[in-house]
Amino acid sequence: MRKAVLITLILLISAIAVLGEDVNLSRFRYLRGITVSCDNFLGYAQFEPSEDIMVKSKGLQNIYIDSEYYIEAASSSEKRGWFVKDSNADSLEALKSTLDKDTETYYVVSKPQSRLDVHLKNPAIQAFDTVVITLKDSELDNVEFSQGAMKLEPRVIKNNFEYRYLFGRKISADNIRIQIIFENILKVADIQFFDSDDKSSIYFFINDDCNREYKLYYGGFGGSFMASRRHDSGKVIVAGLSPENLNPDYDRDFDGDSVSNEEDNCISVKNVDQKDINYNGIGDACEDFDDDGVVNAEDNCPDKSNANQMDLDKDEAGNACDPVDGRLSEQNKWFFYIFAAMIVSLFGFIGYKLLKKK
Repeated sequence: MRKAVLITLILLISAIAVLGEDVNLSRFRYLRGITVSCDNFLGYAQFEPSEDIMVKSKGLQNIYIDSEYYIEAASSSEKRGWFVKDSNADSLEALKSTLDKDTETYYVVSKPQSRLDVHLKNPAIQAFDTVVITLKDSELDNVEFSQGAMKLEPRVIKNNFEYRYLFGRKISADNIRIQIIFENILKVADIQFFDSDDKSSIYFFINDDCNREYKLYYGGFGGSFMASRRHDSGKVIVAGLSPENLNPDYDRDFDGDSVSNEEDNCISVKNVDQKDINYNGIGDACEDFDDDGVVNAEDNCPDKSNANQMDLDKDEAGNACDPVDGRLSEQNKWFFYIFAAMIVSLFGFIGYKLLKKK
């Protein structure tokens, strides 16, 4: 496996959220009420986010409370020692080399409507609750996990070519079977095991403003964090959450291209065709192929760097890639050709006269 990396979902993420221009509530898909009941209390209330909230907020990255708040989130550490014991791969050694070593290579399987069956083993029993499968420029249809005769059914979160499988409980094992089902081609870069050490906690400041419902927004594409820390060391009240509702202010299509945010590969720029020429999960319209700091959809020369976007003839094609950009020499090219011919003829005539005198 790759070199162990301490993956921190959020280690003591501190956040103060002030309802204002920096928080766009239309970007949060879900809404829950938070209730607290107290008398003459000065301080914080606290609750532990459920797995459902954790998943939908991408590990508490997309979350907002209408009060000063901060988050203490669990960390995840990679469980090392897993190796390929057996597989139906065409080249077992090549697959082992990819998964067992710290390399940037990937293993390719090209079989229509097939599956890659991998039996992984560890020298010692390991506790884990998350498995991450990383691919390279390809997609899978489904993954089946089993421990002996027992089938495991985790929840999956997909992020481009990373598939994160959350089991919702600790799995203790020294061997596991993973069957990756795909259609045409599969490029496996890594399979990693992680263990979440602690539960997350969210604290929000209520002071003595009790007996009312606060609002928890999460999911979608919202989130606004600024540095803050809890400044009260007294008693903490446990808050309760109301059932989940859709946020009535949620904008389902940020760029208005009729493709929902969850399905859109470019949520801030219109791209009805969803074209993604390099299959990296990011629409071509919001990439920057020429690295000039201007996304393709707004770049008047998407294949040639031109940060200044200069367009003298106002034809929406930048000078850097416009064969006719409005310069005097282009608009009056025949005049320049005739003038150049006259200059050449003049010098030729003068040269002829000088030679004739000799």
